[in-house]
Amino acid sequence: MAEQGVAEKSTPARHPIRDIVRQARGAVGELIRGVSGRGPADEALRRAGLLYENLIESARDIVYTMSTEGRIISLNPVFESVTGWSRAEWVGGRPDAILHADDRPKVMDAIRRVLKGETPRLAEARILSKSGEYLVLEGAPRPLIVGGKVVGVFGSARGVREDKRAEEALRESEERYRTLVESARDVIYTLSADGTILSLNSEFETITGWSRAEWLGKPFAPLVHPDDLPPATSNYRRALSGESPPRIELRILSKSGEYLAAEMAARPLIRDGDVVGTVGIARDITERRRAEEELRESEERYRRLADNAPDIIFRHRFAPTPAYEYVSPAVTAITGYSPKESHLTGGRRGSERARPQSGLPRGHGEGA
Repeated sequence: MAEQGVAEKSTPARHPIRDIVRQARGAVGELIRGVSGRGPADEALRRAGLLYENLIESARDIVYTMSTEGRIISLNPVFESVTGWSRAEWVGGRPDAILHADDRPKVMDAIRRVLKGETPRLAEARILSKSGEYLVLEGAPRPLIVGGKVVGVFGSARGVREDKRAEEALRESEERYRTLVESARDVIYTLSADGTILSLNSEFETITGWSRAEWLGKPFAPLVHPDDLPPATSNYRRALSGESPPRIELRILSKSGEYLAAEMAARPLIRDGDVVGTVGIARDITERRRAEEELRESEERYRRLADNAPDIIFRHRFAPTPAYEYVSPAVTAITGYSPKESHLTGGRRGSERARPQSGLPRGHGEGA
């Protein structure tokens, strides 16, 4: 056979199934030819033979038979419409040549089991179409028994390509989502409609020190600082009602007992058009808040030092309009001007007024 992936076929001297099919067709033919005037029993048998043949030929699934040597004996027309191959290209050949390499071992094992009289469970396999694309089929071979003896394999297979594509697309989408969630630097969580924690990504463990197992299936409220629970609950209820509430800051309990600052955003978790819970993102802003607090405390210390210094300490801005942004209280004792008046005298003239008189301490300042 010239097509790629199709094995050369060689026909053994005898095929038991082919003999059976030939004998059956011959018997049916004799019945059809000799039924005239033979009575209702013969007519019923003739009709049964025709019905069986019509069922196989008009089936919407691929129907096939195989010999005990593992060669394809018959294929119905659906094989051609599904795969694009003609039946003549495969009858007499081996099925392993049309199977995907990864599926070949399990299918050939199933066929060997069938020839021993077993009945394998329904399974899926990919077969090569004439276009070169692999199609997913679902089916299960069965032993063909004549006179109490297994003489071959009989089976059907149904295409599940579109379903499998949809399932594969869904699986890939879920994998991408899972990868995104697990690699995020923020905590990503879902809550049920009664406030139970449904899922947490690995960053929850990194940030809080808790394991996910310690909180999955439990209410979220104990994780929140008591003073922050009212806004947290309000935010959750708004998301549960279908809103997209603004971000809020909360304190979250870590395993060490310390409360961490977190910025949180919640959204409705929608399934089949219904809100079934909430999904949210929490970002650890503890270090940012610590840095801001340290800066504020540093500025407070600077302000106290400046306010109590015996020298004039000032901060001057040159642009966009020259002005004093800060002048320490010592300016009053030295110049007679109050700090507020010094603020209003910005520019060169203000600098001159802030200049200490002879014998008075000098001023210290910075310009911006």
